[in-house]
Amino acid sequence: MVVVHSRRAAQTMGLPIGTPTDIWFDPKVAEVTMFYGDSSAQHVLHSARLSALLISYCVRAGIKIPRQLERSMRVDRDAVVLVFGTSCSTPPTTLALEQARTVTAPRASMTWAKEGV
Repeated sequence: MVVVHSRRAAQTMGLPIGTPTDIWFDPKVAEVTMFYGDSSAQHVLHSARLSALLISYCVRAGIKIPRQLERSMRVDRDAVVLVFGTSCSTPPTTLALEQARTVTAPRASMTWAKEGV
């Protein structure tokens, strides 16, 4: 899905137009290999390019990503996960002051799984 809906970003990274026929996830080196047509047409995307592709997809899908969020990305056995996190130096007014000086918001993640490519 991400590759198909972010064609311009995918083409900028050297990917062909169209949907990959297969994808291999390699968590050890944080990269994804995409296959197009026959198995000889393979393209490897490393973590920086995967992050850029996922963020491009978020922009096109209308998912707002504030600039000050912490971002990280990981490659799992069968998915690429883009993780956003933030922290507040002042606790929200609904928390009691003795709970913590710094409150970390729960992390939200967007997963790009093999079934939804």
